[in-house]
Amino acid sequence: MSARTPGDALFGRDLAGLGPAEGLELRWTYTRAAPPGWTGWERRVDAAMLEALGPPPAARPLAFVCGSTPFVEHVAGLLVDAGHDPGRIHTERFGPSAA
Repeated sequence: MSARTPGDALFGRDLAGLGPAEGLELRWTYTRAAPPGWTGWERRVDAAMLEALGPPPAARPLAFVCGSTPFVEHVAGLLVDAGHDPGRIHTERFGPSAA
C-alpha cells in the first residue's frame, strides 16, 4: 500500500483493489492519528472536504456512506446540505444495538 492508500485500514486492501476498474474513486482520511509518511487527509469529514473531493451535486453521483449512526447521519446531512439528491445517498449504519 502506498502513503495514499492505508494498508492498515479496515478492508483497506480490498477497497484499494476495487478502484477505477469498478468506476469507484476512493479517498481516505485518518480522523485520529495518521501513520508515519501519510500524505492524505487527516481530519474529520466536513463540508469543505466533501466539496474538495467532489463530484458536485450537478453530476448526480451515487454516494455511499457507511459507519456508525452518528457518522452516517453527519456525512449524509452534509451531502444533502450541499445540494446532493437524498435519493442518491445510500447509507449503512453499524454499531451497538438498542437494549
